[in-house]
Amino acid sequence: HVPNPAVAQWHAWMREAGLEAEWRYTLRLAVELEAWAARIGAPAPRVGLLRELLDGAVAEVRAGLGIHSGERAGFETPIALFVGRKPS
Repeated sequence: HVPNPAVAQWHAWMREAGLEAEWRYTLRLAVELEAWAARIGAPAPRVGLLRELLDGAVAEVRAGLGIHSGERAGFETPIALFVGRKPS
């Protein structure tokens, strides 16, 4: 697992690297729990625990993470697109 830095942090890192940073847009990428768990090699008991945690999340967390339950349970993760240019 890795941190998920905010847009402002990415912007700052790009400026610190000497780039002119331009934020283009953000979107939310839907992630299916079973497919994601298989990609990361999670053992079946852990997948069950993850499903329980997602299903039991309070409304605010469900809304913030875009959690959806059922056969295709999963969540949403934020994605941001930046363009970095070397100053002329």
